Parts: sequence; C-alpha cells; structure tokens
Amino acid sequence: MSLVHRAVSKKKRRYQKNGFDLDLSYITPQVIAMGFPSESVEAAYRNPMKEVVRFLDSFHRDKYRVYNLCSERGYDSAKFYGRVGLYPFDDHNSPPFEMILQFCQDCKSWLDQDKENVAVIHCLSTEHQILTNRGFMFLEDVKKAQAGLQIASYNTTTGHIVYEPFELVLNPSKKQTMVEFTNKNEASRWDENSDKYGSSELESNGVSLVVTPQHDMFVKCGKIDENLQMNSECDFRKEKAGSLLTSDDKAVLQFLAHARSGVLQSSSFVAPFIRSLRLEGEQSISFLSIYGYIMSADLLLNNEKTAIKFSLSKNSDLDWVNEQFNLLDFVQGEDWHVESCDNGKNYIQVVNEDWVTFFFEEHKIMSEFGKLEKVFLDWVWQLNKEQSRALLSGLQLFGGEENTSENSICTSSASFRDEILRLCVHAGYAANFRHFEKNNEVNWVVKYEETADHTTPTLQNSVDVRSVEYSGETWCVTVPSGYIVTRRAHKVDGIVTKASKPTIQGNCKAGKGRTGLMICAYLLFSKQWNTTAEALHFYAAMRTYNQKGLTIPSQIRYVNYFQESLTRPVETRPLLLRRMIVHTIPKPSHLMDLNATVTINKHVVFDYKAHEEAMIANPERESSSEYPFRTIKQQLKDIEDNEKKEKKARKEASKVAKKMKDKPEKKLLVDLGSGSVSQEQHTENSGEEEVDANNNGSPSAPSTPSHSNGGIEVDEKEKEKDNTPTSPSGGSFLNLNSPCEDIFMDCGSGVPMVGDVRIDMSYGGRHFGLWFHTFFVKENLRYIATKEEIDKAFKDRNHKLFPPDFRIELVFSETEARKPIEEVEQFAGLSLSNSSEVKAGPSQTTTQSSNNNNNNAETTTQNNVISPDESSNSEGNSPSIHTEPHSSEGFTIDKLDKYPSETA
Repeated sequence: MSLVHRAVSKKKRRYQKNGFDLDLSYITPQVIAMGFPSESVEAAYRNPMKEVVRFLDSFHRDKYRVYNLCSERGYDSAKFYGRVGLYPFDDHNSPPFEMILQFCQDCKSWLDQDKENVAVIHCLSTEHQILTNRGFMFLEDVKKAQAGLQIASYNTTTGHIVYEPFELVLNPSKKQTMVEFTNKNEASRWDENSDKYGSSELESNGVSLVVTPQHDMFVKCGKIDENLQMNSECDFRKEKAGSLLTSDDKAVLQFLAHARSGVLQSSSFVAPFIRSLRLEGEQSISFLSIYGYIMSADLLLNNEKTAIKFSLSKNSDLDWVNEQFNLLDFVQGEDWHVESCDNGKNYIQVVNEDWVTFFFEEHKIMSEFGKLEKVFLDWVWQLNKEQSRALLSGLQLFGGEENTSENSICTSSASFRDEILRLCVHAGYAANFRHFEKNNEVNWVVKYEETADHTTPTLQNSVDVRSVEYSGETWCVTVPSGYIVTRRAHKVDGIVTKASKPTIQGNCKAGKGRTGLMICAYLLFSKQWNTTAEALHFYAAMRTYNQKGLTIPSQIRYVNYFQESLTRPVETRPLLLRRMIVHTIPKPSHLMDLNATVTINKHVVFDYKAHEEAMIANPERESSSEYPFRTIKQQLKDIEDNEKKEKKARKEASKVAKKMKDKPEKKLLVDLGSGSVSQEQHTENSGEEEVDANNNGSPSAPSTPSHSNGGIEVDEKEKEKDNTPTSPSGGSFLNLNSPCEDIFMDCGSGVPMVGDVRIDMSYGGRHFGLWFHTFFVKENLRYIATKEEIDKAFKDRNHKLFPPDFRIELVFSETEARKPIEEVEQFAGLSLSNSSEVKAGPSQTTTQSSNNNNNNAETTTQNNVISPDESSNSEGNSPSIHTEPHSSEGFTIDKLDKYPSETA
C-alpha cells in the first residue's frame, strides 16, 4: 500500500486481497463501507473508480447498490449501472432526521430482495504551496512525496512551529466561486497582465491567497477608527473565508505572518558542530554567525584537506570576523589568517584541524578549492529560534542589500532563496522575496522583519477581500494542530518566480462519520443489534483498526435519536429557545468575544451578538420578565464585583481566624453580599446549648450557613475549594481558584425552532457546538450537553482548552398555546409541510433511555412501545423500561466468513 493511500485511509481497514487494495470494509455480509470512488488524479490516493467497479463486478455482479452520502460531490450513476442511491448531507454534520429512516427503508428493501444483494455506502487553488519539512511544496510535490513528509503547523498556545503528520484533502476540478484575499498594492502582481516575476513599483504587505468560501482563515477582525487605527476586542481566531466578505469600509482584518516563538526544538537535539568543534556556551552562536557568513560567501575547500577559505564581502567585515574568532578561542596566525589578493579583495583562510575536518565531512567536497553547494544541511532545520537568528545574521552581513537598513539577504539561487525564507520562518520572522537583475542575470532578495506591520499585515475587507471565479482543483491538508503555513506561488519552468508572504491559516479536514452514522442506524433498523452502543462498537471493530469508528458527538446523538424513534413516531414539535448557558467557560479575558448562532435548514435564524447589539440600542425590545437581559459585558462586570467582595470577605475572615486560632472548632460565616464576617461557636460538651454573643445570650439557631443571603462557610482547618458554579439567578457563589465562569445568553421572547437545529458557539479562537432535534427535548424543556457531547470540544481530552465539567445548557419553552406551525415557519423561514411526522414502521425491538445528559445510558425492550402517559417522569427524564434478553438471530462476528475477507 502506498503512502498516500495509507494517509487517506488512516486507521480504516483496507481490502488487500485477490489483487485489490481498496479503502473498503465488510461491516456485515451484505453491508460494505468504502471510501469515495474517484477518477483522474485523485484515484492515485483514493479508491479508483475502475477498481471499485471491478471489485463489485468480481464478487457481487448485478447484486449491489451503491449509496452516496456526499453533498459536495457526485459521479455518473451509469458507472454502477444506475444502481445508486443519493442521501447527501454535509461532512461533520448530522443529516435531516427523516433522511435516516428513508435511507434505512431503501437499504432494507434492496437487501430483502435477495440474500446475496449487498449495499455499498461511501462518503468523503493549486496555485498555493504549503511549508513542509522539505520546504515549500505544491500539490504535485506532496503527491510524489515518500515516507517521512511532515507539514509545518502552528501551535497557537506556545507560538511554535511544529512539524506534524498529515492527511491530504483534494477536491476535484470544477468551476466555483472562491474568496481572494489580496492587498490592493499586491493585486497587480497576480493579474493576467503581470510578468512571471510579478514586477511592481508599488509597496505591498505581500498578502495574497485564494481559498474556498468554507476554508478556515486564521485572522484577527476589527474596525478602523478615525485615526485609521484598528480596534479589536478579539485575538486571532478561525473564521470562514466567506464570512469575511463585507461592504463595510471600516471592517479590517489581520493575518499572522510569523510564529512568535520560532520553531520548536527537540529536547534531545545536540548540534553536530558542538561536539565536532568542542564548543561551549555562547560559542555556538558565534560559530553559527560565521557559518551563515560562509554560506553567503564562496567557501573554498582544497584537495589536501588542510584549509578552508572564504571571501570577505567588504574589508570592514574583518573586524567582525576577528571578534567572532576571538569568542571561539581562535588564535590569528595559528588557527586562521588573512590572505590579500591583487584586486584588493581579502580572504580568510582557516587551518584549524577540527574546522577543516568538520567542513569536509559535512559537505563532502573533494575538488581542489571547490565551491560549497548552496544548501543547508539537515541539522540547520533543528536549530531553535535564537540559533536560527544567529545563522541569519551571518547570512545578512555578507549577502545583505547595500544602502538599506532592512534585514535582507541576496542570492542568485532560487532553491537557496526558499531555504533562507524557511529559516526566517523558523527564526520567528515574517519574510518574503522579490527578484532583481544584476549583470543581466536574475537574482533574489529575501526580506525579513518582526515589526507589527510585517508580522500582522492588515487588509481592508471591502477593498482587499473579494469573490472570484475559479476553475480547477482545490486542495489542503489536515494536521493535528489545525493550522498550516501557506503561500500563493507561481511557477515557471520548475522555478517559483513569485510568491506571496507566507501566513498561518487553518487547515481543511478529511471527513469521516457519515457512512458510520447511516450504517449504525441500519444495524438498529434491521434488528441486528439492540442498542446504539452495540452498533457503534461493532461498526468501529469492523471498519477500523483502532476501534474509533463514529466519533462526532452530534452524529452519535442522531443514532441515539433513531434508536428511540423505533419505539414511537417522531412528531413535529415547535419550541422557543429562551436561553443558552455556557457553564464553566474558561479564560474570562476572551468572553467579550463569545457568540452563538442558531441554524435551521442551512439558514442562520438567530445571532446572539446581533441580538445583544439590538437590545443595547433598544432595551425594551423583546424584554422578558422571566429572563431579564444582561449583556456579556454586564455579566463580566458582575463577576468582577463579586470577586472583589469575596476577596475582601476572605481577607477579613483571615484576620478573624488568626485571632481565634487558639480556640477549637471555630468556623466563620462570610456574607458575600456585604462582605461582613460572623463567628460560629461549637462547644465540646454535647449537652450544652450554643450561645450567640450577638443575640443577648439566647440559644443560637442551628449552625447552618444561610445560602439565601450569599453566605459561604469558611473552615479554618481547610482551604475553601468550592467548585459550585455561578447560580442561574446571578448569585455570588464564585470559585476564585478557578478561571472559569458561567455565561448566560438570553434570547428575548424566544427563537422559534422545529426539527433539526444546529447551535454554533465561538470565542477566543475556540469553536464548538452541537446538533439536536426538537422532538427529543425532554418534557422539562432543558437540554444539557456535557463536554463529551459537544462537537469539537470533545477532542480536548487533556483539558487544555476546556475544563472537564464544561457544558452547554439550552432552556426552552413551548410555543404559546402550541402556536400554529405556520407562525413558526414564518418567523424562522422554515417549510415543514413534508416533515410533520416520521414513523418507523411496525413495533421494533429497541429503545434507549432518553436522558440526553448521558448518551451512553441505554436500555433495551422487546416489542415495548412507550405510552404517552409514561413518556416522562417528574424530572423530565424517560421512565425505567423493563428489559428482556435480546436475540441477534445467530448473527456474530465469527459468522462473517461468506465474503472475501480483507487483511486484518
């Protein structure tokens, strides 16, 4: 199996037998999961269409039907003799709920016709380069790459460049509308009238990219004020390219063109020159400076291996060379000396034995005073930020542009130019190159800076961001960190002649999950498994090597929904979303950026930020006595005030505690509202009454702190570790030791919704959300999704971005007197005429405990349909259901032996 096939298939099982090598797995003898059947170039790393047809005709001729679940692509159904079913929905999303049943009915109808029938189910601008551990590469280079290729990605937490494994994402050639991000002064370099070098007299910030509308751009958005300064309350974050198209002439955005911490160096790395030259401490920095200077100069090596020689750019550099050699403990006349030529040019000749041996062994040049090849050795790419900058300083001293204060390095080699630019990225600089002519030959200059206007170049949305028509392939990669370094580039005769400034952007994602969702639903529908957990586990075992099949929480949620629907019809149930609560959300400094959108039928029907702005402008708009509106800014102010009160109260409590430290069993009551502190006295004698000194000696009330007035109990023997979140009523129970808070987003009089709903939330560059269906919201009209049940957030298994108890709570109300469906449709822009009810046919054998707080809590029943009177208990959860043993009719993994098995 080739590297590219392995990269695309990842941990999915492949069929590797009988002369086939396909991303294909038998889930059951009649159900096959496979990757998208592709043609042309894409067939080199996905399932080739011809091979898929040959496989199916070899083992299942005239007995197969193919189901395409991809919304973004298709193929001629004649390839499979017209036996193709289309059930399309977007990758990483949940399908319209009624589509699941339609698919299962279609699939079952086909498979029931003949026991030998099988169902085959699948899913899924080249003018750019991505930085890899082998330099900047076009798509064609990545395809040809051998084992060991890694992509340069960006760690947003540490600011480091790190190299990671990748998965290639390629979309077929087609005409489509793209989004172009190009600085107005840069645009002339990329229009059809530009020459191959992009020659231009205009000064530009070097930004130019062309991406699909759904591509994740890593940007900081804001507005320009009257002084033309950018105001932004948010940091860099991912935004869909299409969302940045606007006519607002005050809207601006910034790209990130450098990694502030440079490249991440391995803790085990020891540079070979340190050992070979026996360097200590800062001597390595001096060596790298000299090494950079030598790389820019013409290094000469003699055949006798007794000396190395390099020229000086200008005679004044001799003082600098002397200074560096002194730091290296070199003795002039013994380790090195100066040679003067008749033309007035000076050379440095090094005769130090360690140095001569090092350069000959490293560069392996044996010709008589042969020139050193302009290429960095592998160890250069493992240098850290400081070391990379030292090397650049030497390169710049010899090869810098004359009569300029800019950091620049000139070279006549296009390949060495790109290596210098990569080194600038490793050193934490923003960099770009231009061409110039010298002695009628093309030369290159790499310029690098770390000032704000270079590292965070700015574009004006209304001027520099536009829609463009494009025809051709689009591609990207998927890396674990989610960020890549990319540039727009133009190649002539195999040489990149112009390129934009490299910037950090989001990556694309290679999808999985659609096939698993539908197959798991079918396994339940056909009674082959009882519960969602069993179906998921079985699918994962049959499809993957690592037991990770269907992983996206919303897709798992919809399989759970489908299991529950097998015992009762799914009816239209309109609701009003009244409030969204994000519990224990971290990093309050970014919370001003928190937003939530509600999407139904691919239309955004509610945007919290827009609602908040409207409420600020008109406080009486959609007011609700049940949930008084408080902006996020007001909530943060309340939190800050409460923290100050509690800090004051704790300080006072500490003072009192010191005074009472010699008296046993003393406890203090702190009133967070007033900041006052009172004592609670416990006596050692159980028969005596406690006396309240502030109550004229009368017996005190039971010693329980009153939480109604915001009091908390402070124990002198144990530090307070209260993890209770802020109360929904806005109380003062805050945990000062935790950086997390609860934020409430009230929706005024309510957002009408029905059926499939998507909630998307974001703040501080973090994105998360979920899909749900209104019918399955419990009778208590609340839905709480834990961290494991929230899309994207569930991946944070080490709790670096979200705490373990992070969760989203949605609060609903019924529509007034069950508003007619037409009113809800009119408000939300929906059409429900074809989705009033979804029925699952005759009594099925499975159901699920419908506690949405735990999608893993499942139960089974035999021919047991929940009656309306039993649909909920007093707490809004499903009642317990009597269970009986279930028979899978002899279906076991061991009996999957009547089809051509794949290599395990």
